[in-house]
Amino acid sequence: MRISPQGEFEAYPKEGSPYPIDSPVAQNDRHIMLLQRLLKRYKAIPRRMGLTQPIFHNYVMISGRGRIDRPTPDSFSNVIKGDLFYENAVRTFQKTFTFLDAVRRLPQAIGRNNLQSIGQQIASWHQPAPYPDYRKRFGITEDEIQGASQAPYSVFGNQDTDSSILRTQSKPSEDTTKSEKFCFQCRAPISQEEAHFCFTRKDRFGGRAYCRAHQKQFQQ
Repeated sequence: MRISPQGEFEAYPKEGSPYPIDSPVAQNDRHIMLLQRLLKRYKAIPRRMGLTQPIFHNYVMISGRGRIDRPTPDSFSNVIKGDLFYENAVRTFQKTFTFLDAVRRLPQAIGRNNLQSIGQQIASWHQPAPYPDYRKRFGITEDEIQGASQAPYSVFGNQDTDSSILRTQSKPSEDTTKSEKFCFQCRAPISQEEAHFCFTRKDRFGGRAYCRAHQKQFQQ
C-alpha cells in the first residue's frame, strides 16, 4: 500500500501495476459517524454523571506481511500492520490519556457486563449485505441470460437421451477452450495478455476486459 502526500491510497498487487483505491481512513470516519448516530438514537451508552461521550480512534490495519509506503515516516501513524496494533494502541493511549482525564471519566466507567450488553446491541444492528450483483459486476445483460436459458442443455432433462450423446453435448468445443476471456465490447475471444492488461488497470477499464482495438477508446 502506498499513501501520497495528499492522502490518496494505492494498492500494489503481487503481479501487475498499482491501482488507486478508496481511502480506508475516510471510510472509517464514515463508520465512526454512523456508529455515533446509532449509539445516540438507541441510547446504548448508560447515563452516569451526565451523558457519556465515547472516544473513537480511527485505525487501518493491513497484513503483517504487507508493506506501507508513507509520505513521511511519522505520517498516517494510524495505518499500521495488524501485529503491531496492540503495542501502538497502548502507546497512543498512554500518551494522550492523562491522569486528569482518568479522574474526570472515572464516574462514567462501566462494568464488563454492561460493556458486553452494549456490544451485543451493536451486533444486533448489523444487517448482512445482499448477495453480490454478479450481473452488474461482469456486465451480463438480461438478453444474455435469456439466451443462456434457451441453450440446448435441456437434453439433460430427457430420460431417453443416450449417455454418449450427453457426453458429447457436455464436452466443451475446441473454440471455447482456446480462450476463456472475451472482449466486453465486441465479445471476441482475447488473449490472457490482453485480459491481464485490463484487469491490472481497473481504474481505466472498470474491471472489464477488452481487445486491443477497443482498448484504444479509453484514455490513459
